Amino acid sequence: MKDETIQFAYLLQTVVDVKTGLIIMQRIVEDKTDRYQLKPALNYIIETYNVAPEYILADNGYYGLDQIEYSYSQGIIPIIPDRNDAMKINGTQSDNPHAKCNMPFNPEKLEFTCSYNQKLKVDGIVEKDGELKLRFKTHECPNCPYKSECAKNSKYRILYEPFNPFFIERKKVFLSPEGQLKYKFRAIHSEGAFSELKEIQKFQQSKRIGREKVEIDLILEAIVFNLRKIRNHLNVTLI
Repeated sequence: MKDETIQFAYLLQTVVDVKTGLIIMQRIVEDKTDRYQLKPALNYIIETYNVAPEYILADNGYYGLDQIEYSYSQGIIPIIPDRNDAMKINGTQSDNPHAKCNMPFNPEKLEFTCSYNQKLKVDGIVEKDGELKLRFKTHECPNCPYKSECAKNSKYRILYEPFNPFFIERKKVFLSPEGQLKYKFRAIHSEGAFSELKEIQKFQQSKRIGREKVEIDLILEAIVFNLRKIRNHLNVTLI
């Protein structure tokens, strides 16, 4: 767990429809993280409802270029933050003004803007950490008054990003005004669903052991959750 304790638990995966607020997928997995869960969630939705959603909203835990690429291959636009995007959203980015996460990135022009207002543009494609990456730099570094703080012992400050068209496309979508607006629905519906299950339905954890039994408990809770949503949409009182 995040607090470094070990617990007998499953990883819960939930998908909520932003138009209705209904839970349309509730499943548990035995993985430690959400890293590889976007693809199976999309497959579940397509196979179960015979339709592909226009967008999929998820937090940074689901980010992975293989998952992003698969989403696009299914005609689904992923609105998912990468690590730098997530740090800005959560307010956890470095206080260092020269840190990469504090340098605005323009995916249309493929350039970063440093604290000295210089543009770090694509300077080449190199192999780094076993994969091809775009290298960004500016030739103005030697004349910069912040060089010793930003580039430190190097002649130039160099940044890297994946040489992958899906990285650029996702970045364009996420940073667009429409993408930023849509992403806000994730917290409202996804986190809101977890909150309602815990606080209103008092479902803190399954009281039974075994994957099949836990899944039954989750399905029952999802049914109750959806009935409450349907009641609210119809504005009726259930007896």
